[in-house]
Amino acid sequence: MTRPILLALAAGLALAPPAFAQGFSPEQRREIVDVLRDALKQDPSILRDALMALEQAETSAKAEAQRAGIAAQATALFRNPEDPVKGNAQGAVTIVEFFDARCGYCKQMEPVVDQMLRRQKDVRLVLKDLPILGPNSLLASRALLAAQRQGKYAELHDALMKLREEPAEPVLKREAERLGLDCGAAAAGHGRPGDRPAAAGEYPPRRRVADRGHAGAHHRRHAGAGRRRPRHAGAAGGGGARETRGLTAMPHFLCQTCSIQFAESEQPPAACPICEDERQYVPARGQQWTTLDRLRGGHANTWRALEPDLLAIRSVPAVGIDQRALLVRTPAGNLLWDCIALLDAATIALVRALGGLAGVALSHPHYYSTMVEWGREFGVPVWVHAADREHVTRPDPCLRFWEDDAQPVLPDITLHRLGGHFAGGAVAHWRGGAEGRGALLSGDILQVLPDRRHLGFMRSYPCLIPLPAAEVRRMAGYCAGLEWEAIYGAFHEREILAGGKAALARSAERHCAWVERMVEP
Repeated sequence: MTRPILLALAAGLALAPPAFAQGFSPEQRREIVDVLRDALKQDPSILRDALMALEQAETSAKAEAQRAGIAAQATALFRNPEDPVKGNAQGAVTIVEFFDARCGYCKQMEPVVDQMLRRQKDVRLVLKDLPILGPNSLLASRALLAAQRQGKYAELHDALMKLREEPAEPVLKREAERLGLDCGAAAAGHGRPGDRPAAAGEYPPRRRVADRGHAGAHHRRHAGAGRRRPRHAGAAGGGGARETRGLTAMPHFLCQTCSIQFAESEQPPAACPICEDERQYVPARGQQWTTLDRLRGGHANTWRALEPDLLAIRSVPAVGIDQRALLVRTPAGNLLWDCIALLDAATIALVRALGGLAGVALSHPHYYSTMVEWGREFGVPVWVHAADREHVTRPDPCLRFWEDDAQPVLPDITLHRLGGHFAGGAVAHWRGGAEGRGALLSGDILQVLPDRRHLGFMRSYPCLIPLPAAEVRRMAGYCAGLEWEAIYGAFHEREILAGGKAALARSAERHCAWVERMVEP
């Protein structure tokens, strides 16, 4: 059966309505399911491609609906006479900017937008104040209303965008005095007669768009329409607050170096404690940050079958440390071992098509990544050893901190604490792996080396700090008491399919020999 036919069948059976299935007899349906099951075991990307095609179609339909919505609200968006305008008031191209005076992304993009207006003389920029980031946002919004009444909206707007402090009342009064505004009106935020103060999180009443749904996806979003024909400008900036069920949520920033995700915040964290630890590193160029939404825009996940019931998931281009996640399928449910940062719609659909997840388990903090996103998406516990609790950067009720040296998570899979690299460093013992001979999923607690015949043991891999001999012997001795044959590491093609236990013993002895009695070079 050719690949296009398989793709059509996969999409039809997994995604079509029940009426599709009623066109086949029970015998035909069983035959189709058997063919698909065999094909998916050999090449799981078949289903991924079908789901990606569906996602692209849905994305196109959503984009068309958004265009129609913008067209329906064109007058309120682009030609509201009460909206302040920068640039060429008669410009042929209109850009609408929704901003908040406290938004860090808006402030970062302000000089970029100003430079664009200086270079593009035919652009008309409509400013719509959307005070969604708290009480000081509302104060700043009211001050802007007062400044517009006094003919100095642009001056106060520019001043607020350059602020590196909160726009609290004393600050607003200072800026108003500097600009020659009526300080009482600006500080109190008095607008023109009849204006009422906006409620917390509400769009200012005299500039409210009739259908707010088009204003809420990000608090800084631009839409454009020309007088002659529509033209649109995409979002400037990225990773800002997003609207969730009518409320605005701040982003969960990710460290670009290790891809660990942090609790939500308006601005990126001051530092990444994972990278500042001696077991990781801060790049020479400094700490850089991203978000899951940004990753979804430029990355995809690839799948590789390592065994009939073991799939490796890896992101391209590489993200963070470039580890892979392993999806283990068992009769009692599936386990995701270690995490990758990218969790997108295609990955979610494919995992659900394969039976979903019964749990997520982590080897150590370097692979925590977006573990909370995975746990919350699939509604499952995320198993983390309690000895590494201090390294969690995004607390959540889905996290399950286990203690002692062993923790069963499924009938066929038990987590074992080995320590070494981290105090809570763990491996997963999968008794059904390697055709029933047993397998270890080791992350880099036990690092499978490129020759796929040896393993490495380090406190820090990037900083080249080895583990002491006594610790390595203890770890190897513990693993010798488990029944296993294969070992699967954290990176692409880092697995030993046969003789894994012997390779561990041989590698431990070699490591200890060099650490204890290194000879002259």
